[in-house]
Amino acid sequence: MWNWCWLAHLRSGDLLGEERFALAEVIARESGDDSQAAATRVWCAVESLKKAGSLDGRPILFSEVRPEGWIHLTAGSATIATLVTIVRDTPGPVAFAFSIE
Repeated sequence: MWNWCWLAHLRSGDLLGEERFALAEVIARESGDDSQAAATRVWCAVESLKKAGSLDGRPILFSEVRPEGWIHLTAGSATIATLVTIVRDTPGPVAFAFSIE
């Protein structure tokens, strides 16, 4: 079992590629996030899986919208919980991704 966390300031989806940008669009539609927040959730999920050494070509899929702004994604047997929030003394919102397998 492993877990990893990634944090990023909100960014556009231009670095995601076609498949991951489509995931960001699903997240935006299902959650009401704007496109920048949804894209950053995906970016953080990817980075979290990379740092854990578990990206290995598995697609990342939307799972569910949870209470308090959390969105769960999956990649194989991994679950990635993402959150966009405000952190004190930080300019603008940030996204977190926590992955566990």
